[in-house]
Amino acid sequence: MSPAVGPPAGGEFKWPPRAAPPVSGPDVPQSGLAATPSELRRERAAARLGPASSLDIPHPASSQAASWWRHIERVWLGMTAEPLAERFRSASFCPDPATLEPAHAAYCPRCGQSVGDFGIDASGCAACRARAARSVPWSRVVRLGAYEHVLREAVHDLKYTGFRSVGSELGRLLGARLLEAMAEQRPPSGRRIEVVPVPTNIWRRFRRGVDHPLVLARGVVRALRAGGISASLRPVLRRARVPTQVSLNRAARWRNVRGSMWTARWCVAPGTGGAAPLVVLVDDVMTTGATMREACRALATKWGNEGIEKGKYPNIWVVVAAVTPNDGSDRT
Repeated sequence: MSPAVGPPAGGEFKWPPRAAPPVSGPDVPQSGLAATPSELRRERAAARLGPASSLDIPHPASSQAASWWRHIERVWLGMTAEPLAERFRSASFCPDPATLEPAHAAYCPRCGQSVGDFGIDASGCAACRARAARSVPWSRVVRLGAYEHVLREAVHDLKYTGFRSVGSELGRLLGARLLEAMAEQRPPSGRRIEVVPVPTNIWRRFRRGVDHPLVLARGVVRALRAGGISASLRPVLRRARVPTQVSLNRAARWRNVRGSMWTARWCVAPGTGGAAPLVVLVDDVMTTGATMREACRALATKWGNEGIEKGKYPNIWVVVAAVTPNDGSDRT
């Protein structure tokens, strides 16, 4: 005979069942849902780095006067857009840690694409190893995140709406992540840092009303100087007017930008007369890397004009606000 089925040992049978108590722990957020791998990597990296205010998303001012100003903005003036810090916090967004540790890396330091746990090694991610014959001319990529959701909206606010305050905050966050990457890789002490924004065509700049890479670069320089690093802004690149890169595939993007950049005649090649500096190329978004390759080619040409071996690339780091995720299509 089968045993009689009775109420559970814990008490009387009740319907509907009560919700399970929330699960707590380092790998489970307060909502009770399992944390995503990217959230876990950010939490582990934050615990490893320890408290560092320069790496945090800036908190909005919490004083009574600031709260009154925010109330006036919302109710009387009509807020056009939330401050960047509040938008990031509402979306639970935190910039990716700039670490080379395979267990904590959120993206590849060579191509900037997102990776999983232990998805990189000394030569980059699996995609970088597959195309090893076509190496990139830069040494490192530093980014804030993937080009999607709230980060995409912030880049659009800067690029198409001209919100320079958003660009300044994005640049400061980029500078903080760059400081983190430099602390980990430890470049030679005393090396100068020269920040070069990717150029914007003058006609496009007039139409949009903002040179967005220059705004980002200024924020990066301010963050580096605040961190005790000697950095200078060098807007030495120029760009011809070419069709927009949007909707072009990889091959078309490379053809579109080929030969479109050069250095200003008045500029001196960085590092001339002294030790070669670390050159930081700054842009808003990187998709195929075609624009960055062309910028590196223009800098290498200037190096050759100054008597250095022609075609030799300096030590270049690419710093971008976002990297377009590779969805397997020919666009990325």
